[in-house]
Amino acid sequence: MRRQYLGALLLASTALGIAAACGPGFLDGLTGGSADGGGPVTEDDAGEICDPLVAPTRPTGDGPPGPEIYFAFEQIKIDTNAPADGGLEPPQGLDLDGLCTCHPSARACMPASANGDPDAGEPQCDPDGGRGRDDALGELFNALIATVQEAKTDFATERIRLGQFTIMVDVRGWNGSDNDQSVDVTLLGSQLLDRVDGGRAAAPLFDGTDTWTIDPLSLFEGESKLGRDCRIDVSFCNATPGRIAAGQSGNAYVKDGVLVAKFRSAPFVIGTNIGDLLYDAEEPTLVARISKDGSGRTRLAGEVAGRWRTDKALAAISPLNFPDTRTGMLVPLCTQPSFYGVVKQAVCSLADLPLTPDLPSTTLCQTLSASIAFSAGEVQRPSFVVRRSDGGGPCASFQDDCVP
Repeated sequence: MRRQYLGALLLASTALGIAAACGPGFLDGLTGGSADGGGPVTEDDAGEICDPLVAPTRPTGDGPPGPEIYFAFEQIKIDTNAPADGGLEPPQGLDLDGLCTCHPSARACMPASANGDPDAGEPQCDPDGGRGRDDALGELFNALIATVQEAKTDFATERIRLGQFTIMVDVRGWNGSDNDQSVDVTLLGSQLLDRVDGGRAAAPLFDGTDTWTIDPLSLFEGESKLGRDCRIDVSFCNATPGRIAAGQSGNAYVKDGVLVAKFRSAPFVIGTNIGDLLYDAEEPTLVARISKDGSGRTRLAGEVAGRWRTDKALAAISPLNFPDTRTGMLVPLCTQPSFYGVVKQAVCSLADLPLTPDLPSTTLCQTLSASIAFSAGEVQRPSFVVRRSDGGGPCASFQDDCVP
């Protein structure tokens, strides 16, 4: 990641412990370069050893498939500050560009300013100085949380506990062992806990009995399925082919107790205390420890790492509610041109990856590396297709990008 000038937005976060992203976390000891066959141990421009942090490779073990298991995120953390979301450790990130530490002569792409001009500025630097972790999204949220009082560090977990959103992981065909070379994995978003089934309270219990609804974004032609119950006709609620379900392309497995699933893209609505954030990751990889808890229920703990295009990031952030500098009232960011310009500068300055991995390093950076840490427990099969809001408002058609 590059740490360039981010305008007034980042001035307020200078004193934050950015080094939190460099400390021990879930991924340490679970993935690596040569140890897991994911990438070579090389020497960077400064002569330092580069042992890239990548997902474990596919194992050879297999066995009889077990039952289908649905998981739902119980905690989520995007910023890299000290734990607040129920003690969940900050995301660590994966090596998404194949580069470690600072690379003045080996950039993944050329930095772009908010008006699209190449900016030779500081070299792209990964936060840990050795394993190539990429997580520009974490740095962006560090700045937002430091600058905007309403943007709390537990903004996402709080909304999960209120039953307002979660992300589900559907695991099928896992043999129950530490190694399984072929597993089907599907990601499903939810914008609301099922508040009817069982007649119980709206808040999730996190005891295996929770039933969540399904976001139409996660389904093939989902808008046409609003109100349908996916428990009645499971095949009716299939995920978008090749988009959400990793198993459809054979890209999911378990290696040494770690579930790995690679996707083409995965759109989710993340509930926050300042509005809904549409997060649409490109080529996300889920890496999570899969294990049993004391009650015998299966759990997941890990991260989802991928790329977030700057045009999608700006459109997603624009409807979030920030204090108006004149009135103090919370209003959508797209209605505050001056402050939006500051946020845009931050997004564009942090862009650290090209649109696709195959583009040359002379291409302008147009995506943010992103990693989201989570913990998840077993839940019931999801029920109705539900959308909490219609996405209207003054920012509904907002579009912008760092490169004109």
